[in-house]
Amino acid sequence: MMHQSAALYSSSLQIVRVLSERWLANQGYCPSCSRSLIAHPNNHPAADFFCSACRLDLSKDGPFGRKVVDGAYSAMMLRIASDSAPSLFLLSYKKPSYIVTGLQVIPSHFLHKGIIEPKKALSETARRAGWQGCNILLNALPSSAKIDIVVRGELVPRLQVQTAWANNAFLRHTSVSERGWLSETMRCIEALRSASFSLEDVYRFEGELSKRYPKNNNIRAKLRQQLQKLRDMGHVRFLGNGVYEVPSASPKSADIDESFGEMSHV
Repeated sequence: MMHQSAALYSSSLQIVRVLSERWLANQGYCPSCSRSLIAHPNNHPAADFFCSACRLDLSKDGPFGRKVVDGAYSAMMLRIASDSAPSLFLLSYKKPSYIVTGLQVIPSHFLHKGIIEPKKALSETARRAGWQGCNILLNALPSSAKIDIVVRGELVPRLQVQTAWANNAFLRHTSVSERGWLSETMRCIEALRSASFSLEDVYRFEGELSKRYPKNNNIRAKLRQQLQKLRDMGHVRFLGNGVYEVPSASPKSADIDESFGEMSHV
């Protein structure tokens, strides 16, 4: 049965907005520390929830595929540049029951200008003439940036969620300008689907990256630089002779509450 707070609306978008916010308020949690989320006041300009312990802002959207429709392009670019963009919850559900079928979180430290696609500005005859929206290109992110919380209606253990978050938290300590290329290099490494790889393997993405970054005339040098940074941050290990390996992921804390509760409607 639909919750009474959503029964007040006839628009499906409004119904989903109300129900998803209620679901996250009741069953959502901070992916970093596992504490309950606190809702921002209505019409907060940048985020829907926050974690008081981690100072972490989170927003929500959905359903999700290869890209997510976001708000104003200029506002998103400003938030990314100022390092104030919230982490993003992506929620999918099944109609007409509104059962949650999927939930992912994209950490804010993976958001960079290279994955923000500007949309065509509204025409002069439109009510909001000149307004320009944007899309977030999920397929341009490494898979480790998309942390599963609910998969095919099943809850992922909290320990697994927190471990996935912690394993890439080193990006939060890098500058906004560095994150784009670090994320791109991580995506290339993941695409190799091997625990060990060579510099030559990574060079195979030179053509693809040249199209994405046409002003960069030395892609190989940029990749070597990013691999050195990822090595220094512990994300990869240098074995010598141009060979690297990805260390096995392991929990950063043994004292994590894995309890969550039962799956429910949006």
